Formats: sequence, structure tokens, C-alpha cells
Amino acid sequence: MNTEKKKEVSDKNSFGTRRFKNGAYSTLLIAAAVVIVLLVNLIVGRMGITVDISEQGLYTLSEETDQVAENLKDPVTIYYIATAGTEEKLVQRVVACYDKYENVSVVTKDPLLYPNFTSQYTDSTVSDNSVIVVNETTGVSRYIPYAELLVLQLAYDESGSMYNEAVGIDAEGQITSALNYVTTEDLATLYQVSGHGETLLNETLEGEVNKLNMQVETLETISVDRVPADCDVLLLNGPAYDLNEQETAMIRDYLENGGAAILFTGYTEEETPNLEGLLEYYGVRTERGIIVEGYGYYMGQYMTYLLPISQGHEITDDLSKPVISAISQGMTILNEVRSSLEVKPILKTSDQAYLKVNTNSETFTQEEDDPSGPFVLGAAITEEYQGKETKLAVFSSSNLLHDSMVSTNQFGNGELLMSVIDWATELELSVSIPSKNIQQSYLTMSKATAGRWAIALAVVLPAVLLIAGFAIWFTRRRH
Repeated sequence: MNTEKKKEVSDKNSFGTRRFKNGAYSTLLIAAAVVIVLLVNLIVGRMGITVDISEQGLYTLSEETDQVAENLKDPVTIYYIATAGTEEKLVQRVVACYDKYENVSVVTKDPLLYPNFTSQYTDSTVSDNSVIVVNETTGVSRYIPYAELLVLQLAYDESGSMYNEAVGIDAEGQITSALNYVTTEDLATLYQVSGHGETLLNETLEGEVNKLNMQVETLETISVDRVPADCDVLLLNGPAYDLNEQETAMIRDYLENGGAAILFTGYTEEETPNLEGLLEYYGVRTERGIIVEGYGYYMGQYMTYLLPISQGHEITDDLSKPVISAISQGMTILNEVRSSLEVKPILKTSDQAYLKVNTNSETFTQEEDDPSGPFVLGAAITEEYQGKETKLAVFSSSNLLHDSMVSTNQFGNGELLMSVIDWATELELSVSIPSKNIQQSYLTMSKATAGRWAIALAVVLPAVLLIAGFAIWFTRRRH
């Protein structure tokens, strides 16, 4: 009987021990923390608050988008076209970010439920996860295919078959550009000259120019007597043959009357006196031969694939990737030019460069007749005369816009073109939002470093925890 009473008293006293009180306090704190977390999640969920913790800020719209969207005067609807169950979450979440703006509405349309909806805005076959942006006041619209919302790159699977792999997302750039497009009355126009073996802009570059809210047109200068009045910038991309005298005079007249032009020239076996004369009139001279660079200023093993040195011009200040100038001819700035003309280098070679005059030579080493550098690889030319401003950018490689240079995210050649267009046109309504990388970043380390980390995590850390646990147990036992 006494034993039972003692046990009952002992059990009652155990609830008043320090150990029990500490345990109860810890349990209460844990329960309170769980309740707080549940309440915060409930409130945040109800309010629709999200936090973008992605490395690239994939779901955070830029200040440029804020400026465009907040200044919209007309109501605009962004239609996200997706069959239920096929939504691309990455694109869907970026589209949803635009719903916060006062004059922007985001609406999802299932093509199975609304099969004829997209036909009122485009004749194209609309794929899932595409976007249509519509000005509800004017009815102007722009269709953005799913493929343009992503940055695709050719890849190979295990069997060696090619496929398009998404390496970046361009949804914000395309959609914000479309917002600008559907609310802008007068669009700018880029005319690309043809008829002399020029290379026309590929689909990638034309899409980037469209993002600037510029139309791209082709101009056969041999069949017209003047550059169109709506030309905001004239592009000559690698003419392989010379302009005739009439074409040269027409382009010079256009420039002298406040025009803007971009010329990508390059080495050719053809004689081009008219083109060279036009360039000399604007303060630059091309040199026969192909530039060979010194160690550290070319790509990989290719000594004629140059890594130009930026000269601190506004055109190149914000480039995020290196430019590759492949198979470049020599170019120098003339000293004696008229006072109204200002010629500034944009890109140059190093002092180690030299010009290979004999392109049929069996050696890449510098020979006696090969002039030493540095050479100009790009120049920005401005002239103000009688209240009109001329702008001309000249680059000494016709391969700067080659498909291999712009179809990958590795080089900044396409970015360079966009920057030159911005400089030449000074269009306030242009939108230039870069795409964001979605590829995973991996931590790489040497075998030795990996071994040290393996020992630390598998042996040292468990040992430290074990010793700490034993010390805490031993201390409590003594007390």
C-alpha cells in the first residue's frame, strides 16, 4: 500500500520537475511555430504573394517592363494559349506576372474550348503555350509563337539525333516588346540592302530587331533612285561586290541628309572602289588582307577568329558577352578629315596583330610585307552639318552576323547589332530586354577537393556531432 502511494506521489512530482517543465516549454514553442507557419502560408496564399528565389530572377519583371506597362494608355489583353494540362509552367508564370498592371489583363484560352479564337488575330497555326497581345482600343495585335518565348539551341540525344533544347527564356522581352508594338502608332523601319551578295538577317536576328519594334524590309538599291523616306537605319551586311556609282551617290545623299547606316564589310577578292571611296569620305580606310591575332586575343586555335578589345564606346559598354570578329580585314582611321566629322574606334585588335597580305601564303607567321597592328575592327562615325546629324557604324568583318556567331548564347555578336541600332536610331520606344538563362549551374571541383569534402561530410561532421552529443549527455547526467 505504501509502495503504491509513493509511486503515485512520485508520478505527480515528476510533472513538476525541471526536465518536464523544459520539455513542455519546448513542445509549446514548436507547436506555436507550426501554427504561425500555417497562418503565414494561409495569409500569403490568400493574398497571392510570391517571392522569386530563382538565380536568374526568372519571374521578376524588369524596370523597363514596369515603365512600358505602367505608361500604357490603352487597355491591353495578353492571351495565353494553352490546352488544359499542357501548360509550360515557366512561360505561364512569366505571363501571369503582367496581371498586376492597371491596363493589362491576362486571360488563358484553351484552343479546344475556343477553336476559332486565334483566327481573328493571326493566320498562323497557333501552338500551345503561345501568346497573343491585343490592344483592345485599336484592335492591333501581335502573335508570339511558343518557340520565340524560349531560347532554343541544337543538342544531341544519346542516339545522336538532333533536337531543340531550351537553354533560356525570352518571354518578358517578347511580351514587353509586343505591349510597345500594339500601342505605338508609327513603327521604325530597318532596310537591308541586297543585290551585291549581302547576307540577309537570319530568323534569330530579325526576331531581335522586331523586339526593338522595328520592321525589317529588303531594299534592292539598283532598282530605286533613292532610299525610302521611312528608312530609320540602312544595313549593308557583307557586300561581296561593289556598289555602282548611282547606288553610292544615293546612299551618300541619304547619309548627308541625316540618315543612319550600319556596314559590315570584309575581305573580298573583288575590287570595290566605290564602296571604299564612300568609306574614305567618312574617315575610314580598309586594307587588303586578313588580320591574324597574337596569343590571348583569338578564339581557341583559330588565330583569325579575333577577340576584339573594346574602346569604351557607348555601343560596347553594356555588352554582356564577348564579340568574335572572324576573318576580318584591316581598317584604319584617316587623320585628315573635315572638321564636322567625328570618327571613334569601337573595337580594335591588340598590338600583337598583323595583316596577312598574301592570303594564299602557306604560313600564318608574319612575313616582311605584313603590316603590324593594332587595327580598327569597328568605328562609330557621326557628322553634324546644317542641322542634320549623320550616323554610320562600320565593322571590318562580314562574318560578325554569321549564323554560327548569333545562333548560340555564347557570343555577343547579336547583342552588338542591337546596341548599334539603338545608337544609330536613338528610338525612345525601343525595348531591349535580354533573355534569361534557364540551364542548371553545376558546382565543379577537382578530385582532391571532392575527396576532402567527402571525408568532411562522411567522417568529420558525424564525429563532431557524436562528441557534442556525448558531452551534452554527460553534463546533464552529472546534474
